[in-house]
Amino acid sequence: MLFGSWDDPATVVRALLGGALAVATVILGLVWFVTGALDRHLAELLGVLWVFWVVFHDTLNLVVRPLGRMFTSVAYGDAPPAFTIDEETAYLERLLDSPAADRHRKVLTAVRLAEIYRTHQGDGGRADRLLAEMRARYPDARELDAARSRP
Repeated sequence: MLFGSWDDPATVVRALLGGALAVATVILGLVWFVTGALDRHLAELLGVLWVFWVVFHDTLNLVVRPLGRMFTSVAYGDAPPAFTIDEETAYLERLLDSPAADRHRKVLTAVRLAEIYRTHQGDGGRADRLLAEMRARYPDARELDAARSRP
């Protein structure tokens, strides 16, 4: 379908404005062809229709639809899909190995990874090895002190 689903009110308005624009353009062209001069009132109508088209389109796409999505997500709790713990672990391991990550991000990533290793994977030894490696690499990182193994 040229305009989309007729169930959407925006599609109906777009079709009406588009149809009016097409008709006004054809009439303006015919009047100009027959008389050799542009009808000022018809040209103004065409300009106003174009303004309505652009304002409607921009207002709809830049204001109304984003606000509608935001209010819908707040009202119905449609949050983006969450990471699984395995996906988060893989992401954090890649981030830790990334040369582009700065010191602060790597330290915080190591703390989170150690927590995942200890609590979700039950591998306290792996967590301790990761933290020891990070302490050797960044001896002044106080964030690593909070991630020490708990007895």
